[in-house]
Amino acid sequence: MLIENKWVVYDQRDDAYYTGDREGGPIFESLNSRVRVYKSEKAAKSAIRYIYGTGSERVEFCDLRAVYIEHEDVPDAPDDEPDKDSELREVTDPSGWEDVFACAKPIPNSAQQLGQTVSFLNIRLCRKTIGNREIFGVYAADGKLYSAGLDGGEIALKRFLEEYYNYLLPRVSRQSGNPTNPERGNVE
Repeated sequence: MLIENKWVVYDQRDDAYYTGDREGGPIFESLNSRVRVYKSEKAAKSAIRYIYGTGSERVEFCDLRAVYIEHEDVPDAPDDEPDKDSELREVTDPSGWEDVFACAKPIPNSAQQLGQTVSFLNIRLCRKTIGNREIFGVYAADGKLYSAGLDGGEIALKRFLEEYYNYLLPRVSRQSGNPTNPERGNVE
């Protein structure tokens, strides 16, 4: 495809171009036939304002510019490209996220005697509200927050459940046997 005398929206930090929206957020790719083109600089700058105004965490660290392309032959976008937006990405700024759900784990008898009743794992389902839209994420067992952005709640929930499954499986699949065996199933 040939792009002549058109403007595009370019993200200088990731060396990528705006190709449209999916699942409530902007998509950036390398220069190809999916890149949105504009007839004027004003139209491209208007698109930049729109992208920043979406409130998507995908643009949190973008450095968007309107770029003029005089004459460029760009490759056709592959049809079989995997969906990169359905992946969880680490959230670099955890401010504004609130816990939605976390499962309690048993606490040792010594802690119960001190009056503690519940201890929570690091694995938590979280959300952040931007405007009137909710973004869901998960604090994984590694202590990091991950999110798939807007409309990524199902992906975050699956990861949350996988994290708990991986945490609990070794504990529930231990062999019962000698009560003095420390691996009998005592969880602390």
